[in-house]
Amino acid sequence: MMAIWLPRPDDPDGDDEPPDEPPWEQDPWESDPDPAVRPDSRENFTSDTTWSNYGELTRLRFGVASNTTFTIRESRLNIQLENLVLSEGPWFKIGPGGSMVIRNSTIEVKKRSELDTAVIIDHTQTRSQPASISRVVDLRDMDDPRLRLDLRWAQRGVSLVVAVQAEPGDELDIVDVLSGPAPVSWGDHTVKLDEYKGTTPRVVIFPNATGADWLMVANLHVYDGNWRAGDWDDLDTGHPAEDGWLCRGFVPFYESWIFGWDASALIEGEGDIIIVNSTIKAPSGLPRARPQSYTKVRGYDYEGSMNKWASSRGVHIKTWNGTVKVEMAQLDYVPLAADHSRVELNGSTFRGDADLVTLSKAEGSVVDCIFRTEDFEPGADPRDRTDKFQWGLSLENCISDDPFVIKECTFRGMELALDTSNCSVDVTGCIFQDIQHLAVWDHDGVGPMDWATLSAENDFSTLTEDLFLQSHSCIVDYEGEGKPNSTEEATGYGGGSSSFLGCDYRPIRGNCYNNAF
Repeated sequence: MMAIWLPRPDDPDGDDEPPDEPPWEQDPWESDPDPAVRPDSRENFTSDTTWSNYGELTRLRFGVASNTTFTIRESRLNIQLENLVLSEGPWFKIGPGGSMVIRNSTIEVKKRSELDTAVIIDHTQTRSQPASISRVVDLRDMDDPRLRLDLRWAQRGVSLVVAVQAEPGDELDIVDVLSGPAPVSWGDHTVKLDEYKGTTPRVVIFPNATGADWLMVANLHVYDGNWRAGDWDDLDTGHPAEDGWLCRGFVPFYESWIFGWDASALIEGEGDIIIVNSTIKAPSGLPRARPQSYTKVRGYDYEGSMNKWASSRGVHIKTWNGTVKVEMAQLDYVPLAADHSRVELNGSTFRGDADLVTLSKAEGSVVDCIFRTEDFEPGADPRDRTDKFQWGLSLENCISDDPFVIKECTFRGMELALDTSNCSVDVTGCIFQDIQHLAVWDHDGVGPMDWATLSAENDFSTLTEDLFLQSHSCIVDYEGEGKPNSTEEATGYGGGSSSFLGCDYRPIRGNCYNNAF
């Protein structure tokens, strides 16, 4: 028999600290898990390597050393979403000067249904008590009460204890201890509660070691024999956080995922990424980190709020100081970003429900490509999307001897099709269809970006309004009443000479063009 710290009736939220001498036996709680191969172990390629006819990728991440080429050809690689997230880093990481080449292959990130109802131990939080999931359950009308749940471990030595508190104030009776090898895939577990039928006990689930990480619980239900107690108002989803279970130290899987987006890249690094005749895809409807606003007031050297920080992240591909070549390929729900890189996108399709392609300080061309944004699945994104439009293609600070070429592309379905800031861009032969808010937004453009040229050389025929916005930075002089009396008063919106839009009192001044003009 064991006991753990539970909230008192006068402290339902459990905010008070536990007693100095906790009422549980110390040894099981203080024991550390046995070492194991974690999903974040990495295999590094230090010489040129080629994979052919590869399949499932389970636990390892992969690194491409500097000045080394890693090639995938004629393969179909499957990566489980939770493995990518738990790896705490890019699945494929490219070192400076390295190259990753994907030819005639498919890479697919797959999402198991368990993740929709999963909670995961938040190992980043230091807690004064063990993580636990608990609630009172009604077993009064049941003949064969059972608890059923899906579990996924990622570390050996961590077991999940299922205990019952028969009456308030009683110690916990250990009913079962669930364990398994690790790392493992999901498994279904059943715990019989027949000793408590006819009562309303509290069920408490907790790991047998403090600091246990990456233990996931999903599809948590109470059954009477083989019949699920589905007529209860608050025990029907199987998601502990939504069905009234008190989760301490466990957080919904997608909430945990969101806060680690920069570490959840599919491919990332300082090198070359070449994708030819291949498909890379991820599930639709994934919640992704994104800002709630996107200001466009900055110069070439201003890094604070550039598009590369504002773009959608998670299961993405990103490179800097390298080359990105995507030819006759398809990226489904996999955002692409490049910084300080040479970019060549040819004859390819970029499809998704987030920002599709984001380029910063890049040069090159996008030719004969399709950018298509699909409707976001309702309820899949827990974050507000306030005033930042999702774009198909965004370019910022792309200035070189030759304009960045965007030619014979199709944009369809997104909120903002083409977003450019401080760029020299040549847009010809493109088609804009079913754009929700704005077809082209050019801010502080360098070169001949004007409505007369755009409308003559591109097809906006299916759109009726909000076709083109051209904006510029401007200086605001304060005169008369309300003028700041000091530098301190004038910098109330941030450091330096700040303004209500970001820097140097430079709000947006623009002209919006549509077919009515």
